[in-house]
Amino acid sequence: MVDASGIPVALHGTGGFADAHPLQRIWRDANFALTRAMVQPAVNYEIYGKALLGVQQNITAML
Repeated sequence: MVDASGIPVALHGTGGFADAHPLQRIWRDANFALTRAMVQPAVNYEIYGKALLGVQQNITAML
């Protein structure tokens, strides 16, 4: 998704990053989604490994 949203922004030039341009919102939302813990492989590996080993989780549930 990030690559797909980055291509039109790159082709459009710096105007694609203007707040009023719809591409800016699409690009921003796609990139922001990558900062969420659930899409980070290292975090998921730790959670899954602890579950397999029966280790107590030290994280809070997502609301």
